[in-house]
Amino acid sequence: MFRRALTSRIGKRVAFGRNVKIYPNVVIEDGVHIGDNTVIYPGAYIGKAPGGNLTRKPNPHGVDVYVGPNCQIGPGSIIYQNVNLKWNVLIGDNVSVRENVHIGENTILGRNTTVNYDTTIGSNVRIMDGSHITGNSVVEDDVFISCLVATTNDNNMNTEVYDDVFQRGPIFRKGCRVGGGATILPNVVIGEKAVIGAGSVVTKSIPGHVVALGSPARIKEVLLPINELFECKDE
Repeated sequence: MFRRALTSRIGKRVAFGRNVKIYPNVVIEDGVHIGDNTVIYPGAYIGKAPGGNLTRKPNPHGVDVYVGPNCQIGPGSIIYQNVNLKWNVLIGDNVSVRENVHIGENTILGRNTTVNYDTTIGSNVRIMDGSHITGNSVVEDDVFISCLVATTNDNNMNTEVYDDVFQRGPIFRKGCRVGGGATILPNVVIGEKAVIGAGSVVTKSIPGHVVALGSPARIKEVLLPINELFECKDE
């Protein structure tokens, strides 16, 4: 059983678990699966198809959306096709999650965050308000990304034809932390348990277990013996 407001629109082939609550003005498209005890707040849109000739990419992965149990989808948030949310995921207000994104359990996306296509986000991740995770990125488990962090995936800045081989977002290794207002450039690896200072501009990969600060970001402190410093390499 589920409760929904009469002003919401539910598509075909939609599956609901037990005790699902849907507030007014929610749109749920075809092929959405919603787990037990999940709450969807007013104005959310789940299962949106990518649109617009300038931004549409081929989507060979299917269209179904899976929202696990005990999730919360905030007011005004948009979840595109082929998104998979594990259990106990909190999607804040006005969040956008593009197509082909996987988000692990116990993860939080703060208000006004955006996650672009073909991105994987692990478990126990915190991405705070106003941050942008670009397409083709990887965020591993236990990562903390503070407010207003910007990530990019295109060094050509749209001067070349789009190609997934060259448009690669950052990789955030397990347990790393990124301070508020940092900018992470394309194809950069932030190593395991590394710390990136607030306002830093990361132009090259940062190894694990260090503190890096500045523009461009440079290593200021080593958190492990020197022989473990360069264990993180570009992929």
